[in-house]
Amino acid sequence: MRECDVCKIIENKDSFNLIYEDSICIAIIHEIPAVKGHVILFPKEHYPIFEEVPKKVINHIFKITNKISTVIFDSMSCQGTNIIINNGITAGQELPHFIINIIPRFENDNINFEWTPNKKSDSELDITQTIIKQALNAKKEIEQKKEITNSEPEPIHIQNKQPNKVFNVGALGVENIKILK
Repeated sequence: MRECDVCKIIENKDSFNLIYEDSICIAIIHEIPAVKGHVILFPKEHYPIFEEVPKKVINHIFKITNKISTVIFDSMSCQGTNIIINNGITAGQELPHFIINIIPRFENDNINFEWTPNKKSDSELDITQTIIKQALNAKKEIEQKKEITNSEPEPIHIQNKQPNKVFNVGALGVENIKILK
């Protein structure tokens, strides 16, 4: 996507502090880091938000996130790392491209990700739990139906003990029939 600043980074990667690249993703040192060693990792394909990134890409990117976080932890002598995804404008996403921030944490680094907890009543928590669980269950059912419709049908095995007999397979489709002799 030409108007996406992150896609432009990918096109001009040699102009940036590239630390990792494969066929799926790229990681660079953030140009305006929260602290020394702040890395951003993103897919080469344009996906505006987390929910649009295919499962295969997410799985790969999180493996690479773990690898980079481990290397940062060891090589930068930090005391921890934050793995942050700002997903959507309200959540602080500034660029329309899915990005993972890997931020090394040092004692007294003056980065503050704390927020004031907002106590909710038990009934509010129960309602929230119900809404999310129902939505997850509905999504799971849809995904299971997709898996069933997208999967290869199991072949039907017919034992042919009568070599001169003709089988009428009708709507089963020849690709699903295996005649065993």
